[in-house]
Amino acid sequence: SEASLEKLVSFYNEVQKNKDTATIYLQSGGGDAWAEEAIIDLINTHKIQTTLIGYGTLASAAFSIFFRTKCDRKLIGGCMGMFHQSTISLDINDYGNPDNRESTAKKEFMITHKKPKTIELCQDLNFSIKEMADIKANKDVWFQPARMKEFLITSISQIPEIGYQP
Repeated sequence: SEASLEKLVSFYNEVQKNKDTATIYLQSGGGDAWAEEAIIDLINTHKIQTTLIGYGTLASAAFSIFFRTKCDRKLIGGCMGMFHQSTISLDINDYGNPDNRESTAKKEFMITHKKPKTIELCQDLNFSIKEMADIKANKDVWFQPARMKEFLITSISQIPEIGYQP
């Protein structure tokens, strides 16, 4: 969410005053696709060396954040995952207020954008044929801890300068 993004920006601003490393613990049932992209960009471009630790459940946006960041990453405990085809939507109505879902205006449109990075991430992590088919069918696909570790090994092998941390 935007609140999480604001907290992360504040955290990085505070950490860089005294250190050049940061550890972020990530556990979430999902979140805002707009904030997801900004969080990934912030972690990937910030000069502080970041370690991202996934625990509990990494679902939807959290799954994407964890596997698309280019930093040291680690899964702890029995971390489960869930991923699905996410969309970014914006309501447009004749009041000019994108958040007015109560509108009875006749000129109301829904713009939906399926994120291309969803399928790209599935391919990068070597999703099985069934997992990929379920994602494309807009299903929620859940992953056991052992499968999450397989994804972690696969994703880290694509970034040679980052080491695997089981």
